[in-house]
Amino acid sequence: LRQTGYTGRAIYDQVDNPQLIRDGLLARLETFGTVAGWGSEDAYNKTSITVVGARKFGRHSLQLAGHHGDTLQGNLPLYDPFLLGGFLRGSGYRMDELLGQEVSLVRGVYSYQLTALPAPLGRGVYAGGSLEQTRAVLGNEAADRGRTRPSGALFVAADTFLGPAFLAWGRS
Repeated sequence: LRQTGYTGRAIYDQVDNPQLIRDGLLARLETFGTVAGWGSEDAYNKTSITVVGARKFGRHSLQLAGHHGDTLQGNLPLYDPFLLGGFLRGSGYRMDELLGQEVSLVRGVYSYQLTALPAPLGRGVYAGGSLEQTRAVLGNEAADRGRTRPSGALFVAADTFLGPAFLAWGRS
């Protein structure tokens, strides 16, 4: 397959930790497209926007997030759909189980710092939960457009010097 096209990304990142966001704002806009007139064997565009806002209140933290991906031109080929599913992306579903021409995710996450870790080991140990709503449109069918899938998770997380470690249970 030969693809010729363009890609672009704009990111605003003011979060305290990219892997375990407890405070700050993250906004990301991404686009990718192929152009048949430039020699590509296909012609489509996929664009997504993600916004995550979090606020700490002492040991408590609340995070709200939204994600939407859609095509601006053509239909996505079978080998390049939008993907959702997995922890905090449709918890209770397998990783990337939800796919489609258009996807949406709305999520709320609460976490509580159980304890701080000594400085050489990391930042802390947290417990929390999420409520999520996902939507993946497989085609252009009207019946498929409004179908949402609620899900949620309970988790314990450690923010270590090696990165975050999560033990989570999800349900959809």
